[in-house]
Amino acid sequence: GAVGAEGREGVFRMYPISYAVYGEYLRPNPLPKVYDFSPYSPGKMSKFTTHASRGGVRYGPLEEYKYQDDYSRSYFAVTRRKGGWDCMRHYEILASGSIPFFLN
Repeated sequence: GAVGAEGREGVFRMYPISYAVYGEYLRPNPLPKVYDFSPYSPGKMSKFTTHASRGGVRYGPLEEYKYQDDYSRSYFAVTRRKGGWDCMRHYEILASGSIPFFLN
């Protein structure tokens, strides 16, 4: 058997983690998948700019649903730790029905 954190077989310490997202981000029925990886990639670009053809597609401030749709249509979404592991972008990805793909 496996030796747990206490040095005894089968005994493991567990710690709670936080997980919360705004209800409006949840998608009970994700869109059909058309991308392996979402067209948006975090970096120096604006949150609402995709890397499509490196020219980018810009969404207006009232078109966040299009940004969320890109995540929903993707199996994976590239993300980074940046300021911390617990950030809204990771929850947006999960709530859209995609899987975060961490580069670091």
